[in-house]
Amino acid sequence: MTKVQELLVVNLKRARYNKGLSQMKLAERANLSLGFIGDIESGKKFPSANSIQKIVDSLKIQPFELFIDIHDSHLNCPLSKLRCVQTELVGKIDEEISQTLNKHFYAADISKASVNSTKGRGL
Repeated sequence: MTKVQELLVVNLKRARYNKGLSQMKLAERANLSLGFIGDIESGKKFPSANSIQKIVDSLKIQPFELFIDIHDSHLNCPLSKLRCVQTELVGKIDEEISQTLNKHFYAADISKASVNSTKGRGL
């Protein structure tokens, strides 16, 4: 078995366990056969890119998480820290989007309503 396949086996099992999913539940979610998931986890088969995408989508993880060696001493940053940074960045991006939408759309609607209400009073 290659190093890549070993990493896939270990990380797939870990991700599935962390999500509380059985092989059967993952197979259902990913629209793959139970036997195929079992063959991947036993190292008998290696999934196509399409199957990997189905698996990561079902597990709600990033593709690299299936192939990263969390014990590699060259990694300065553990996976948990990467997830934390990702969550924080996504939160900040969502916040910026909301503020920008509010500024350009909702604030403009309030200004229009204010102008329209003063017109109706003859001011």
